Amino acid sequence: MKKIKFVFLLTALICLFAAFALSASADTVIDAEMVPTSHNTISVEFTGGATFLTSTQFYVEYDADVLEYTSSAVISTREGDFASVAKQEDGKLLVNFFAATHAYKSKMLKIDFNVLNTNASNYGFSATMKNVYVSKSNSGADSAQLVNGSVLWEIPTITAIRTECDASGMFYDADGSRTEPDYSTLEVTAIWSNEVRIDIPVELCTIKLQKMYSDNPNAPFDTSAANQNSMYEVTVSFKGASDKYLIFVGVPTPNYIYVETEPNRTKYLQDTTDAFDLTGAVIMANYPEGDFPAKLDQVIVKDFDPTVPGVQQVTLEHKGCTTTLPIEIEEDIPERIEIEKNPELLTYKQNSVDEVMLSGIVVKAYFADGRVRTVDEKDLIAGGFNPSKIGRQTISVTYRTKTATFEVEVEPLVVYPTSLEIVTLPVKTVYFQNSEETFVTTGLKVNGKYADGTVENIPLNDLEFVGFDLSALGTKEIKVRYFDIETSFDITIIEEPDPTDPVSLTITVPPEKRDYTRFSDEELDLTGMELVATLANGEQIAVGLDEITVSGFDLNTTENIQFITLRYENITTPLVISIQANEELLYGDADLDGKITAGDARIALRISVGLDTIDTLHKDREKAALMMDLANYDRDGQGGQYGGVTAKDARSILRISVGLTP
Repeated sequence: MKKIKFVFLLTALICLFAAFALSASADTVIDAEMVPTSHNTISVEFTGGATFLTSTQFYVEYDADVLEYTSSAVISTREGDFASVAKQEDGKLLVNFFAATHAYKSKMLKIDFNVLNTNASNYGFSATMKNVYVSKSNSGADSAQLVNGSVLWEIPTITAIRTECDASGMFYDADGSRTEPDYSTLEVTAIWSNEVRIDIPVELCTIKLQKMYSDNPNAPFDTSAANQNSMYEVTVSFKGASDKYLIFVGVPTPNYIYVETEPNRTKYLQDTTDAFDLTGAVIMANYPEGDFPAKLDQVIVKDFDPTVPGVQQVTLEHKGCTTTLPIEIEEDIPERIEIEKNPELLTYKQNSVDEVMLSGIVVKAYFADGRVRTVDEKDLIAGGFNPSKIGRQTISVTYRTKTATFEVEVEPLVVYPTSLEIVTLPVKTVYFQNSEETFVTTGLKVNGKYADGTVENIPLNDLEFVGFDLSALGTKEIKVRYFDIETSFDITIIEEPDPTDPVSLTITVPPEKRDYTRFSDEELDLTGMELVATLANGEQIAVGLDEITVSGFDLNTTENIQFITLRYENITTPLVISIQANEELLYGDADLDGKITAGDARIALRISVGLDTIDTLHKDREKAALMMDLANYDRDGQGGQYGGVTAKDARSILRISVGLTP
């Protein structure tokens, strides 16, 4: 009996992380307490130290019987670096690494292992990684060393279950012969996050039966004549995942269907607008009593796609049964194509977009029978564009093997900032002389300013800090470096405090309001917040809201979390607030049509190069101002040239329009 599938997918993913240090002088061991007893992958990552690495080799040794090394997973993230990994024997890999460039602040390589075995009795995975050893021997320059490694792992989880049931367990005669459904033909398969599938006994599952289209969905199962043509939904659940299928009472269903006579028409021209025609076809349905022709108006046609030439199998469905019918889509190739009008955008900034935007292009296709068709932009394939190559480029557009060309210009784009700006200072800028305090960057925000007027926030991990020294009292300059660009701010070194001086500030009761809306005019509200200052002698005193000063509050930011600095005398503490998206504004929707498309990216790019201004975007100046505001997708260039809109905004909008991350 043919099986019928009803699949509903639930997805769950649990990721765990741990870290380890890699030393040049001794083996590193990740002991059993740090490694979970069930996992499907382990990734080992190595990072170089602040020296020149030339040639380094080391071993990765592991204490488990079920690891397989995946060579394709070895990566080196910087141009010129490479690594090779060879399996020496079970439990041991040899890694040879060559770094052509400075290893500062950059992950060098990652090695992935796959755990192979499964334990079906637990319907899960059981593969214990007892120890992972990383040892290093120097075969190159004396300065070679490896530091700052990490081990990551994932525990496989059930993402979905799938059920299959014979028709004998789905279709029942309305003869009163049964009071309970038959689950003997029900099969349940669990699907894990690493794509492993395991059959699950039905008795381990939870089954719930509900009557559909009834005022009493929990009514007992009933196959009496009074319950003719009724339907029940069966929900099967296992470990948080579920799937559903239907049970029918008194609904006649054929065993199968087949095509006895093909329809009169079995050939269609590519891109035809004609509907699929079953005229002349004879579709037979098999019942226990014999084979009978199905009414054509009760046959559903699926999978008919006239856009793809060649032989395709069209699916015919009748009362839950399906069969296929081969039909031919004849290719419709023009004699030639011509570009009647070039795209609107012919000038690009270097690396501003990944592909040429064809918005506005008009291409005509000429056929041998005299037909002339305007080609839909989405049917054109563009080629020959190199976003990193400066100068004129010939771009080809192809439609069904026929090609035409046009030219674009790629202009240089400055990629490094010309200066750095400290936007907000760290929450801690006062330290005690000769103490063991460490440098705190929490709350620090640094922007880079570019030659075209744009402003971009620089991640703290990309910055270098120089000059932290607590040996002398007074002001100490901390230099902040990004590539060859440098700025600075001051910290204050003071003596150990008097016993009655406050040394720390603590928020004992947070404010009632912790969530704010991005780009809104909301003001910081500290209502309900209570603070306590701890004195050097250990005594604690209450601090009123009128005794503190606040800095760092800014809703015109793309950050989701913001550190607000609260200061009482010479001590500070951070207050963390959440910044939510402004649902009233759809940033990227430059044409104000309520969605983000390639047309919005084109508008943003034209603004970024000065082709469109507030005077040319729209006759309504207020709408034009809003269009420029929404084109500034990342909000990091306000006040800059062309309203803060840059090629980076256009690129982000274009990526969103095709479903990619900005």
